[in-house]
Amino acid sequence: MPFIRAGDIVVHYQLEGRPEATNLVTVASALIAAATAREESRGSHWREDHPDRDDAQWSGNLDLTLPADSDQAVPRTTFVPHETEENAQHG
Repeated sequence: MPFIRAGDIVVHYQLEGRPEATNLVTVASALIAAATAREESRGSHWREDHPDRDDAQWSGNLDLTLPADSDQAVPRTTFVPHETEENAQHG
């Protein structure tokens, strides 16, 4: 049965034949994965365990990929740093 995992919370769901609900669960999973992966506070995304903004580590985008061969709605996250003048000098 498909499930969503957010930390210690696991939610099982049965959405076969309900495309709108499946889409909502997919988007919710992506938001949870991105918020969990980004270990800083930025804008309205505030984390108690990481209260400060960290441009040195987190100036970039999180790319999310949902594995096609999985029944889990848990996206894989990949961080892609923004190309900055400082990155170009050190790269």
